[in-house]
Amino acid sequence: MKPLAERGCSPHVADAGGGTIGRSDSHHSVPPAGPHMRSSGVPRLSCILALLGLSACTGQTVAAAGPPDILVLLLDTVRADRMGAWGWGRDSSAPLDRRIEQGVRFARAWAPSSWTRPSVGALLTGRQPPTLGITDELSHGLPDALPTLAEALRAQGYATCGVTANPNLNARFGFARGFDRYTDSTVVFPWMDDHGLHPDTSTEKLPSGPAVYAEALRCATDHAKDPLLLFVDVMEVHEHSRGAGSDLTRSDLRGRYGAPFGEYDDAMRTAAEQADGFLTALSETPGWDDGLIILLSDHGEGLDSHPSIPGSGGHGSLLYRSNLHVPLAMWGRSVDARRTVLTDVGLIDVPPTVFALAGVPAPGPLDGQSLVPELGGARPDRRVYGAWTRFRGVDRDAVMFDDWLYLTDSVGGMVELQPRMGVQDGDRTDQRARRGAAVARGQAAWAAMQTAHPWRSGRVESTAIDPAARAQLERLGYVDPP
Repeated sequence: MKPLAERGCSPHVADAGGGTIGRSDSHHSVPPAGPHMRSSGVPRLSCILALLGLSACTGQTVAAAGPPDILVLLLDTVRADRMGAWGWGRDSSAPLDRRIEQGVRFARAWAPSSWTRPSVGALLTGRQPPTLGITDELSHGLPDALPTLAEALRAQGYATCGVTANPNLNARFGFARGFDRYTDSTVVFPWMDDHGLHPDTSTEKLPSGPAVYAEALRCATDHAKDPLLLFVDVMEVHEHSRGAGSDLTRSDLRGRYGAPFGEYDDAMRTAAEQADGFLTALSETPGWDDGLIILLSDHGEGLDSHPSIPGSGGHGSLLYRSNLHVPLAMWGRSVDARRTVLTDVGLIDVPPTVFALAGVPAPGPLDGQSLVPELGGARPDRRVYGAWTRFRGVDRDAVMFDDWLYLTDSVGGMVELQPRMGVQDGDRTDQRARRGAAVARGQAAWAAMQTAHPWRSGRVESTAIDPAARAQLERLGYVDPP
């Protein structure tokens, strides 16, 4: 695939210097199944793309009746407590905070895992990580037997497009299923067994937010007459720790914020400004109706929250609040409210909420519950949420109930009880010796979750490249000769 600039895109779009992205065409020719169509004006794509460079541009939103257009915008690796809307003192997320104020903010939203693939798998299927069975980075992906959000919406007449900068969500792991168009990251992580098809982050950056957003806008433009699901994942915050020259932080924002972990806030500001420009451009795309915007993250980041635990600054191996408490907000014409929901919710609740707001039947059993009552101001009873990680040899389960976080492993051996919203730092803050009743309740809730969500295998079989296809890729320069 040609670089974006060679396809007529503004060179300002890739300001952060990220790589280009490549479309998976395996689903591209599948048309929406239903009859819903929408009239629109003539797209002005160059004007739309200019907004990603924060240029002036005018446009007009085209109102539409019927099923809402839906955007699921995933800012990878964002902690809720590092956004202003959730109380962070810096203005690093200010462009998005202003948008969140126009809708419903979920103050206590929880990810079902602390690394991308099982967390986003749950988001896109409505099934908990044990049902997905994703325990290995190299070979595990979405099980074919589980229907996805995109498949269900496409069956009811939606056009569906996905774009990811995170190679953990590439089509090879099953995440393209149900999408008419799905755009992979063309840069992978060095540990991925990629048959040499793509460069990795040891030599190239992941695709930048503007490059990802440009692809999403193309899809919105191409489907102006259809109800549309857009799924978008960007990696600016995930890459915060790589350092100047290797991260995706905009050059003029590096060093804007100082310690502690100023580079995280620099990356957050980059992501917030880029997302804000994308949302403006999208709202001015002919045919797009701003029906339902869902802003969220897949997991957080440890940073300096657990000083007594070695190697706790990242994500994947821990199930503390730093890794699990994520932003979740919804706005648009389907969300006619401005409020903060204080009760616990989870990413697992997003699929049933989307189905309810879109008027689409769920394709099968779901583990979450619709948040439509909360959107309307109801305060349901507090729910118990679980989280799981099987990551690079780590085996951890978590149960969140009342004001407690109960931590154990897959056999109930290791036990830890932490204050859910307080400081969590291993033995130093462990409350199990003083809170026997809470430990007993956590043990019972964990045992119930073990029964309700047994683990299965999520292995994806690796397929060797056909020799003729490899030779062609070598001639084109996509694969190095052996």
